[in-house]
Amino acid sequence: STTANKVTIRANAAKDAAGNTSKVFTSSAFTITERPDTTKPSVVVSKPSPATVTAGGTVTYTVSFSDDKGISTYNFNANYVSLSGFTATVGVSGKGNTRTVTLSNIQGAADSDNKISIRANAVKDAAGNGSAVVTSTAFTIAEADTTKPSVVISKPNPATVTEGDSLTYTVSFADNVG
Repeated sequence: STTANKVTIRANAAKDAAGNTSKVFTSSAFTITERPDTTKPSVVVSKPSPATVTAGGTVTYTVSFSDDKGISTYNFNANYVSLSGFTATVGVSGKGNTRTVTLSNIQGAADSDNKISIRANAVKDAAGNGSAVVTSTAFTIAEADTTKPSVVISKPNPATVTEGDSLTYTVSFADNVG
């Protein structure tokens, strides 16, 4: 804050009909204070990469923090990541305002609504405002493919050949997933 602020009006700033002019006027002192910072830092969680994973797989999110006055405290680590709908090993890497959350060995029900949440106060600004809880968009755990691919071999064409002739088979492969 700044103190001893005053408003001064110069002499002769005003004049009446008789020609009388004003004298110098100085107001009483007043204080200007900065508005308090009440804005929480923001947290943005990217879409999952990939959006679909098989059990045991890995998904990553990018988490970005920002604040108009700057972030002063980074509490963010794996303990600030909550899992919803699945289990996984949680890792956090990076520094400053951008971090990567890596979920590995993901386990959960197929086609469920799997999300992460970043807990409150993951970061704080100099005024002590902590970030709010933020929840990600969901990813899907694909059903495990347990069906073996099939192989089909045609009859020989022609069915009878003479030594030195050619013979053709058609071989087809198929899988329920691709």
